Amino acid sequence: MSLSARLNLLFAGLTLVFLCASLALVIHHARLAVKAELVSATSLSAELLQGALGTLSGLDAAYAEDALLAELSGTGLHRHVTLQKERDGQIRALGEEVATGTSSPAWFQALVRPEAELFTRVVPLAGDAGGSIIIRGLPEDEIAEAWAGARGLLALMAAFGATAVIMIQLVLNTTLRPLRTVLSGLDKLERGHFDSRIPLTGAPDFDCVAGQFNRLSTALQASQSRNRKLNRKLLDVQEEERRNLARELHDELGQCMSAIQAEAVAVRNEPGVVPDRVRDAAESIRATASHVQGLTRNLIRRLRPAALDELGLATAVGNMVDEWAERHPEIACKAEVSDALDHVEPSASIHVYRLLQEALTNISRHSSAARVTLRMRRLSPSLLELSLGDDGRGFDPDSATPGFGLLGMRERLAGIGGTLAIASEPGIGTQVRFGVPLSECAAAGSRPKSCASPAPEAPGLRLFAVRT
Repeated sequence: MSLSARLNLLFAGLTLVFLCASLALVIHHARLAVKAELVSATSLSAELLQGALGTLSGLDAAYAEDALLAELSGTGLHRHVTLQKERDGQIRALGEEVATGTSSPAWFQALVRPEAELFTRVVPLAGDAGGSIIIRGLPEDEIAEAWAGARGLLALMAAFGATAVIMIQLVLNTTLRPLRTVLSGLDKLERGHFDSRIPLTGAPDFDCVAGQFNRLSTALQASQSRNRKLNRKLLDVQEEERRNLARELHDELGQCMSAIQAEAVAVRNEPGVVPDRVRDAAESIRATASHVQGLTRNLIRRLRPAALDELGLATAVGNMVDEWAERHPEIACKAEVSDALDHVEPSASIHVYRLLQEALTNISRHSSAARVTLRMRRLSPSLLELSLGDDGRGFDPDSATPGFGLLGMRERLAGIGGTLAIASEPGIGTQVRFGVPLSECAAAGSRPKSCASPAPEAPGLRLFAVRT
């Protein structure tokens, strides 16, 4: 639960406790007031009846009852009490019950109504008739009066509580808004967006945090820029070393292997008397030299594919996909490569080639796929997109630990300012999308004349290693 939600719940709870305490206090005072009114009404009625009974003694019973009721009505107490006559265990009402003009909620009546014994009085009758008059208080009228006085206060307290909760929520939202901005900025930093900044709000405490955050972002952005330049330099040096090594292998080792084969063939075909074991040894030397020469050609092709420099990216990618498909006949592979990619600059071509090379290696090692689709196209003059998908076992990108192949691709893309997006699900397959900038001017955000006009887009696509 967020800090804002916790504080809102805390203040809402405190406000609710205050309202409940206020309600309990109002009900307590209302209960005391009703109790006092009923006790006073029943006690006064008992005193009046006792005085009247002495005056009306000896009169007809019916006339005496009417006189008692008239006496009580004259004082106004008939609205607060009811009279009952008890004789020989039988009870009958004297007069009619007076209805109150107002009412109150049932819950308020249940909380305020006092015990019945507190407002009941018995006045004995003298003479031969015997019996007594029972005076019972009517709490409904008193409770209605208490409700009429308390409901305004209760409404005011409820309005105060609602207003307090709303105001507290508004104040917290306004006060904690900079904190949410800081959390958003930290989330961006966690995802590698070191160009994020937090604006100053005018609050000294948050401005101090924002200043420290902005300085941290600036330092991380500068460090990231230096690391990318260093990584790019390392990649360039690595490719240059591979190119030089491939050239040395081709020029030196390749020629030596060719010379060894020529000498071995000459010995094997030497006219005259040559021992058979010498001819067999010469043939073995020739076969071994031919095998080493084949391994050297494969190593040279891996170090620096000649087709990439001589024929362009599209052709080099097609050759690599065809060779990969021949080595893995159990996987159906379909590749679509735009003809326009033959005009991509060599500095970007080698990175695209290495990324695809590593991605295909990962598929053959880990995916257990039966079908692979590849598409490479130029989205804009400054951006190339390479997408690769398979129907293999898949994985959870959030929980899986990346291997060296994936880490290497991410480091290469970070060095050239590219992007990597992976969508995968266990049992469904994996989709990988690379975004590769095609020129330094595109990565820097400027477009000098030297890179303002890219090579024209060719009209079609090339298909490689299509098997279904």
